[in-house]
Amino acid sequence: MLYPRTVHDDNVSQMNRASESRPLVSVVARGILLVLVILLVVGHVAGGWYYADEIAEGAFLVDHTEPAPDVEAAGVGEGTITLRPAGADPSDLSRPGLYGFEWEGGYLHVLDPVRVSGDEVVRPFEVVEGSIPPPGALGNLESAAFPDPGAAGLVVEEVEYPTPLGPMDAWITGGDRDTYVIHVHGRGSSLKEALRLMRALDTEGFPQLAITYRNDPGQPADPSGLYQFGRTEWEDLRAAVDYVQSLGARRVVVVGYSMGGAIAVSYLYRQGREPVVAAVLDSPALSLDDAVDFAASRRRVAGLPLPPTLTATAKLIAGLRLGVNWRTIDYPQRAGRLAVPTLVIHGTDDDTIPISTSRRFAEARPEFVTLVEVEGAAHVASWNLDPERYESTVIGFLESTIEG
Repeated sequence: MLYPRTVHDDNVSQMNRASESRPLVSVVARGILLVLVILLVVGHVAGGWYYADEIAEGAFLVDHTEPAPDVEAAGVGEGTITLRPAGADPSDLSRPGLYGFEWEGGYLHVLDPVRVSGDEVVRPFEVVEGSIPPPGALGNLESAAFPDPGAAGLVVEEVEYPTPLGPMDAWITGGDRDTYVIHVHGRGSSLKEALRLMRALDTEGFPQLAITYRNDPGQPADPSGLYQFGRTEWEDLRAAVDYVQSLGARRVVVVGYSMGGAIAVSYLYRQGREPVVAAVLDSPALSLDDAVDFAASRRRVAGLPLPPTLTATAKLIAGLRLGVNWRTIDYPQRAGRLAVPTLVIHGTDDDTIPISTSRRFAEARPEFVTLVEVEGAAHVASWNLDPERYESTVIGFLESTIEG
């Protein structure tokens, strides 16, 4: 006998089909999720490895290749020069202040821009050495501002000072004080980075020593073959302090520029106060962790910022490959070790080392750290924006500290 299908039978049938399809849907969903996770992990590892290479090249690897000329002298008028980017960031050409323009035939001081038209910038200039560049000549803009001690009006003696790795080169000036100032340049820079402040301190009677250190051209290499941001270079600074003490220094002031600031602080954390009575740090690279995060925040891929997880992966990979413990080169975290009055000068437009690092350092040790923020100044370019203010700030700080 045939029985008619009931509504109940239809519902049961549908429920059975649904229960049979649910496991299939669940398996597909889990499979898709697994694929997405794998793609995300692979993408982060691949992207992290690539960015880790950039971190290594941009911070740790030693490269003495001279920068290629990237600014064109497009034309020269009556007391003015027109500059055009030839690889340089166009915004760098229009920065206010006094900068050096070095080309193969000479060296100029270029002053505040008087006109900006597209990528071309017109600036007054003064010849420091050599001749005026012809139209089309290529050169480089630099914040160092002086090509050599003579151009800065300084008389220096080239000396060697002994270090654990062997003798290293330095410039030394005379002076009638018993407080010596030791200058430590930044990564990839040179002794001439210190000439701007050396000139001012020379007029105040301070004898000064501008030092090279391990991994500089022509100097002994660090055993790691890498820049260490103060983890090993501090030993060279200690040797320089010992050297000036052997010359009669009773007190020492340490000045560090960019990575030189990290070297100075690394030394101060280990050596305490004696015989150093003060430190001056210009755009100090006190946290490479902050610098990498800052650089990553400014990058775009397909118009989107790098995800923080990718940056963290890159730092992890770079640390493992290079043997870097990021905490050991984050000096604000250990600011409690600082026992020396320290002046920090940092520009608000620094696109290399974030000013937030110097703020963190000052906030961690306010009884010892004085932070001076220079509005609109780029990396190690606060002097260039206002030389008189910069020099008077440093000299005033040293006079009050030394007298105190």
